[in-house]
Amino acid sequence: MTSPLVLIIEDDRDITSMVGHALKKFDCELEAIGEGNRALEFLHDNSPTLVILDLNLPFVGGDELIEYIRQAPHLTDTKVIVITVYKKEKVPFMVEHADFFFQKPYNLTDFRQAVGDILPTR
Repeated sequence: MTSPLVLIIEDDRDITSMVGHALKKFDCELEAIGEGNRALEFLHDNSPTLVILDLNLPFVGGDELIEYIRQAPHLTDTKVIVITVYKKEKVPFMVEHADFFFQKPYNLTDFRQAVGDILPTR
């Protein structure tokens, strides 16, 4: 059985590294992409179990990406965790379409709990 695929879409390498480290206890395959346009290309050909999504991305924003994820037939089972500097009130569209929403800085324990609701642990 293959491990679930988790796609981290984040342009800050430190945050990508921190998220990757937080996911080590889960049985999953990780892919990290730092540009929205590259993430969109990846999503055209892949169906990750979970997408961890920043909103401020180069070339294609997180709002366009979550809209694509929610409309693409091959991604209907994909869960999305949004991580952003914005407050929920500023991005209601994202809150409505995300499975979980975290404002930076966020609590890693809460983040791991959200991931644990989606992915199996090792």
